[in-house]
Amino acid sequence: MHIVRSLLCGVGAATRAHFDMVQGERREAPTSPRRPITEDELLRLLLHPMERGPLHTLISLATPALRKLHGRADRRQTRAAKVTARARPELAAMIKQISADLGCTKVEAFIVEGGVEQLSLDDTSPATLYIGDDTSDLSAAELRFRVARLLAAHRLGHALPYRLGPEDLGASVAALLAALCTSFTPPANEEQVDELRSRLDRALGRRLRARLESPALELIDRPFAPSRWLEWMRQSEDRVALAVTGDLVAAIEVLK
Repeated sequence: MHIVRSLLCGVGAATRAHFDMVQGERREAPTSPRRPITEDELLRLLLHPMERGPLHTLISLATPALRKLHGRADRRQTRAAKVTARARPELAAMIKQISADLGCTKVEAFIVEGGVEQLSLDDTSPATLYIGDDTSDLSAAELRFRVARLLAAHRLGHALPYRLGPEDLGASVAALLAALCTSFTPPANEEQVDELRSRLDRALGRRLRARLESPALELIDRPFAPSRWLEWMRQSEDRVALAVTGDLVAAIEVLK
């Protein structure tokens, strides 16, 4: 019933009594997991069904090799204040808690000039989370959901695919498949794929190649759709963020 009431609140169709009940439950009930989400739960339950399996496995395992081709993003040259427990205690505590719930590796967070549009994750080393200094348009719960979504992207290894975009991501995955499966024919831009493949041949060690062969063979039988892959990744992050925050109303407000 809580889910039904939350959905009604999200679409503005709840009675006043139900609205007050949901708001009370949001304030009183715990809104984060009692323990960190496990790797198995992330991969088997929370990933979008179409990302789950060979697509996620291939990209995750191949990320070190792909980074040799594409490197890391440079940190932004902009005025920024680092989020610390002293300067921004509530925000720092929120990021720390969500990172712990997700089992994230180190993330550095900075406050920059701007609003909600500045909320982003950069594929730097370590990963960098940017938050605008004016998020007054968001409730605390909505900001938490948005931050959880970005940290989910970091945890799931999506920062590199997003930076590459559909065209370069497609070429990189096609080069991987061509390097691992002789029967694979690149769908387009064969010159770029051949150049990436020759560089990947040098970057893929024997052990990594052996681990990549099984997901590659599964993936070549599926539609080759990089834009759809990125959309599935975003939906995976929505699912993970909802699991971490436990706030369906905030999720509806952010996603609608």
